[in-house]
Amino acid sequence: MIITIWNAIGAASDQIVAISTAIMAIFAFLGLKAWREQIRGAADYEKAKQILRAVYKVREMFKYVRSAGVYEYEYPPEMKDSSGHLKSEFDYEGNLHVYTERLKKFDPAFSELEELAIDAQVHWGAEYQEIIKQMRGRRIDLLIALQGFLDSKKAGGYRRLSPEESQDIHYKMYYIGEDSKHDPFTKQINAAVKLFEDKLCSIIGR
Repeated sequence: MIITIWNAIGAASDQIVAISTAIMAIFAFLGLKAWREQIRGAADYEKAKQILRAVYKVREMFKYVRSAGVYEYEYPPEMKDSSGHLKSEFDYEGNLHVYTERLKKFDPAFSELEELAIDAQVHWGAEYQEIIKQMRGRRIDLLIALQGFLDSKKAGGYRRLSPEESQDIHYKMYYIGEDSKHDPFTKQINAAVKLFEDKLCSIIGR
């Protein structure tokens, strides 16, 4: 009788240990899964913030390049008159210098966004390469407008712009305001920014 009870206790004890071990393993698995999800969520959050910050930086660089006013210091000293204005004979060279220098700040910001868009593609999927296409298109539009403007300034090779060309270049070259009817290009840039916001803000908010 004693032996039977002892054997029963031993068998039950083994079962309890086995059950306890299984329960501990389940809790460990669930804890590890939650930890991994937390780490992944934090990584997604930081990545989304980094990309959105780069998008906003590009947006501000568009404004910088498109600034309608040219400051005196932006012209090379040898191309300015005594009042600090650009000499007429340097109309092309002076404007070329101004926009070349402005693009030196714009291009690194856009290159950073391109790199981060690749990271986003690896991280979340190919749709981010589709999203950035709109921003690329606006960059190309701006560069074409700048080239048209500069070509019209060339001495000897002056090409008179048609009213339609002049207006289109003016719209793209000059930032007037977020809601101005005379600045449709800013709305197009903001629409390209919104494509990123729609994707990234949900990750950041989550």
